[in-house]
Amino acid sequence: MKKVLSKDILNELTNELDNTPLATSEQIQKMYKHMPGLAQVNIPKYKISRDIDLVHYPFTNSKLNTLLEGITGMKAENLLSIHTITTTVGAEVYPHKDTCSTVSLSLILEDEFEGGDFYLNSDYIDIKKAGDYLIFNGHINSHKVTPITEGSRKVLIAFYKTKASLNIL
Repeated sequence: MKKVLSKDILNELTNELDNTPLATSEQIQKMYKHMPGLAQVNIPKYKISRDIDLVHYPFTNSKLNTLLEGITGMKAENLLSIHTITTTVGAEVYPHKDTCSTVSLSLILEDEFEGGDFYLNSDYIDIKKAGDYLIFNGHINSHKVTPITEGSRKVLIAFYKTKASLNIL
């Protein structure tokens, strides 16, 4: 289930993220329109985490889209969200499902942390090193990240819709 990117691809991906302008407010609102659950992550009733830094990226960077397609096998036209989540000491991600995302990518970008264990349903998945990643059906499978006890964990998340998911959008 767990996969590992080569160092070259990981470096290319992180460089592309560093050189991609962040999504504009208008682009983020458009994403939220198609993924209402993502828009609610900071509303107390729907909150899936605490003490996280969530950064959105636009879908307009063709090189980034090509890199993601090489990792996931999914076309850019199916993207729902590209974002990074950085968690620091005490932060965690509560058990949740990714609304509307039938294909979810979770890829570790920075690994200078302790804690931060990833669970898919109730199974521990060992994705802790930079380049480790997992692709799963986020709409069906509950997942969580345990509290960070030391350092900082940064992960790239991409959500995709598939033809089967069009009925839930």
